[in-house]
Amino acid sequence: MLHALGMALAALVPQDVPRPEALDARLEVRLVAAEPDLVTPTSLDVDARGRIWVIESNTHFPPKNYKGHPTDRILVFDDFGPDGRARRRSTFADGFRYGMSLMLRPDGDVFFATRWEILSLRDRDGDGAADERRVLVRLDTKGDYPHNGLCGFALDPEGRLIFGLGENLGVPYTLVGSDGKELTGGGEGGNVYRCRTDGSDLERLATGFWNPFHMTVDAFGRLFVVDNDPDSRPPCRLLYVVPGADFGYRFRNGRRGLHPFTSWNGELPGTLPMVAGTGEAPSGIVAYEAEAFPDDYRGALLVTSWGDHALERYRPEPRGASFSARTEPFVRGGENFRPVGIAVAPDGSLVVSDWVDKSYTLHGKGRIWRIRSREPRPPGLPAGDARGRIRAVRAAPDPAPFLEDADERVRAEAVRRLKGAEDRLREAALRDPSKHVRMHAVLGLRRPESARAVAPLLADEDPYLSAAAVEALSRLAAPDLLRELAADRDPKMRLGALLSMRRRGGPEFRAPDPKFLEDPDPAVRRAAVQWVGEEGLTELREAIAAAAARPPVTRDLFEAFLAAVGFLDARERAAADQAGPEFYLLKVLDAPRQAPELRALALRLLRPDHPRLATDRLKDFLRADAPILRLEAVRILAGRADPESQKLLRTVAGDPSRSEEERRQAIAGLAAAAAPGPEARDLLLSLLDDPRFEEDALATLAAWASDPPVRAAFERLAARGRHAEKIALALGREFPERPRTLEEWRRAASGSGDPARGERVFFHPKGPQCARCHQVNGRGGIVGPDLSIVGSALTRERLLDSILEPSKEVAPMFVLWRVLTRDGRVLDGRLLQEDPSGTLVLIDAQGRTTSIRASEIEERRPSQLSIMPENLQAAMTRQELRDLLAFLESLK
Repeated sequence: MLHALGMALAALVPQDVPRPEALDARLEVRLVAAEPDLVTPTSLDVDARGRIWVIESNTHFPPKNYKGHPTDRILVFDDFGPDGRARRRSTFADGFRYGMSLMLRPDGDVFFATRWEILSLRDRDGDGAADERRVLVRLDTKGDYPHNGLCGFALDPEGRLIFGLGENLGVPYTLVGSDGKELTGGGEGGNVYRCRTDGSDLERLATGFWNPFHMTVDAFGRLFVVDNDPDSRPPCRLLYVVPGADFGYRFRNGRRGLHPFTSWNGELPGTLPMVAGTGEAPSGIVAYEAEAFPDDYRGALLVTSWGDHALERYRPEPRGASFSARTEPFVRGGENFRPVGIAVAPDGSLVVSDWVDKSYTLHGKGRIWRIRSREPRPPGLPAGDARGRIRAVRAAPDPAPFLEDADERVRAEAVRRLKGAEDRLREAALRDPSKHVRMHAVLGLRRPESARAVAPLLADEDPYLSAAAVEALSRLAAPDLLRELAADRDPKMRLGALLSMRRRGGPEFRAPDPKFLEDPDPAVRRAAVQWVGEEGLTELREAIAAAAARPPVTRDLFEAFLAAVGFLDARERAAADQAGPEFYLLKVLDAPRQAPELRALALRLLRPDHPRLATDRLKDFLRADAPILRLEAVRILAGRADPESQKLLRTVAGDPSRSEEERRQAIAGLAAAAAPGPEARDLLLSLLDDPRFEEDALATLAAWASDPPVRAAFERLAARGRHAEKIALALGREFPERPRTLEEWRRAASGSGDPARGERVFFHPKGPQCARCHQVNGRGGIVGPDLSIVGSALTRERLLDSILEPSKEVAPMFVLWRVLTRDGRVLDGRLLQEDPSGTLVLIDAQGRTTSIRASEIEERRPSQLSIMPENLQAAMTRQELRDLLAFLESLK
């Protein structure tokens, strides 16, 4: 009966399903199943018989009058025909809500995660359907968003179950194991946990994730996690996870990830960097160890990118104690290829589930694909492959002999298996030539006498090794030793001691020692200020103000102070993404004796339209002795079109006593005016004869090329063969060498650029106008993602993609929504806020916000387009595009 039903369903599979393309010619892609056999699939796995088990989601944002199955279920596909399609489908288990992940065990158990539970399912009577359900772990919380709860599975080499918990929208929670052990949290971000396979002995392994959606343990016992969705701090992350790791994200600091106490790529001491940035919305990961694919796939991490319509390969390369990798897409589809789950079949092929449609709501589509090698591969590992010795380490009663192995991966596995051999672990921690091995040895230490020996590692440049030392010292070091380290001459040792004290906590280290707030090193003071703010230590309010003002003053320290004050004043968490309370910015701004660097930072961080930054007030800063204050005042004026501001900009632009950078900023600011007055035009025309400002004047005058004197000047420049492309662009003329297609633009962008010129392109009022939506180091709009560290996260290729094809993929937070109101209005914008009553706040491309009550809304729907304008390259020359890319790459 099941077979006949399966055949009937297979006959209904659409015949025109677009097939994703294998970018590697050695591979091929085949369709296994499609709607109506299954819809909106998430996680999947493959059993020893080759059957494909997949979660069908029917509860994730169902639209009104959804006609699909009422609950989530686990479907099993098998009996694959010559064309690769499944001819039989059965249901293993049903009746779930918000099914997230599944993993099959050789003994027949099925681990299954819903948002709130981790279950063990089993078929006891052999009829193909689960008849036993045991709760291994339970999540008690009021959080109910579909996919930021329990998720992801892996087994470590000791057979312990590893799983993730998303940020849960910061709602308090209690995680309960099968033995009654409880772990609590809320607001700290996502976590990775592990327990025994019966749900007992629950422990938190690592923290600081957004949504650790899926994970894998490779042949060498190394745990890798894909972290899904960074909002304003792209990209998503591929992370190497070790015990005690902190990857820096804190939900309580605001969802956009811009808070000074939030780290995304190891920017803050004690937090760890990513292995690589991934494609948008990575949803599945496997470590490929089969023999069917070409040899260069063995050991690679294969990731599904839901948003980039691709399967990506990452080959980890050692980088100190951790790894680096680069993105290598090997399968790519069109708009309707949305890969989620990924698993390796017994024959070495890959099986991938496909959500198909961009919509988060249920839509009745779903597919399963199989990726095979076109050529059979010879079985067996290459001679001398370290994987064989890894298996020998795990089988050996004493792993110590393997500490002499030439391969650091084998030595690291031996170190992880040295239980109770403190002397050997300490020796490895201090002497092994590999920082990777040393880190694992430090994490394995258990006796207090080891603390002093590993203390010098606090100052190591490798973030993973120094973080391991912090974790070990927080457990092992006596308080007197930590205080001794806090007085070390090396600021890195003092910083490590501070982090160890804070992690240890307890009554002895409830608050930072006041000496930390007086430390001559700004990084130490900054970490102490963060401690005060996050722990709400209001008695140290004045001490942190003094710490922020103590030379040398840094932007990081000042922003940490402002953020700490926000915590101490219990500001609304909705404002947590802002740099700090306005009151304190104004207080710093209005204190002439404050360090000029601090006052300049306050100028930059205060919103430019603030009443206290009226043009008359900015005149005072233009007369300041400190160049940094004068320059910041010019930058603010450069975004204004009113006559008084434009008059001041003309004065600065034409003043030879001003610095070149002040004059350049003023020249660009003159483009903010709707039309050129004769004074501005004549000034700019005169600057065309000054080699220092020729390009800047040309960029501003280009907006007014139809003005006869401007046009005549451009014609003279063109006749001399200068700036031919820019002038042709301004005059609307053909330029033979100008790219016409996206591919031509990609080739044209390959040259070198100047970051300083690129910064002027970014902020120029008449250029691509990036700063209208994007912020860099406190300047610019908040409509799009913050780009202050984008160069450390995105490759040049990804940056170029975002410029040339802004709608190719849009992060969920930056989707453009269209709202139709009952009175006939049409409103477009990004969803800035939605309160429990259903009232929306939209922000449009110009930064204007609109509030719409739920009762006013007739319909709301997401757009396929980005709020970022298309065809931005049309406003730039080829060199300006290269300069812009160079500027974005420099933001780290």
